[in-house]
Amino acid sequence: MKTRNLKTSYKPRPAGSLKAATDQLVNAVGGQKRAAELAGKSRTVMARYTDDGDNDRWMPVDVVRLLETIAGYPYVTAYMAIEAGFVLSATSGGSVSDGGKHDLAGHLATAVKEFSDVSVASIEALADGQTSEFEARRIIKESKEAIDALAKLHDNARASVEQAKEGNGG
Repeated sequence: MKTRNLKTSYKPRPAGSLKAATDQLVNAVGGQKRAAELAGKSRTVMARYTDDGDNDRWMPVDVVRLLETIAGYPYVTAYMAIEAGFVLSATSGGSVSDGGKHDLAGHLATAVKEFSDVSVASIEALADGQTSEFEARRIIKESKEAIDALAKLHDNARASVEQAKEGNGG
């Protein structure tokens, strides 16, 4: 007998599936009823979007975009990026969240520190010639932190460029 996955609103599905990511998104905005209201869909249609047995109905990209914006996290987009071999990293979209100050040196220092953590985790994993699952997961975690730090550095530099353009009249 299968046990019910308590994190889903409908029924158990394979971890790491597109339907599971869709279900996480639906739950993040308040469940099927609330997601259906927000998206202007029926609750039945929303249920079909998360039903692992229904491979004829997928959540449209405009609905994904709306619900991910409301949820504040890209559940479906992140799943699809990972599936395609990409890593997502949050950016500020060009704005600087530190009150307009462009601290490139600080962001660079953080990025270098995070890359150092990736290097240490990798060297330790390679020391015995084999990489365990635990070691690989640590490398993944440290890599993601380094990517996020570089994204902040990137955003800060991009915001500096935009501010310079505005100061020079475009």
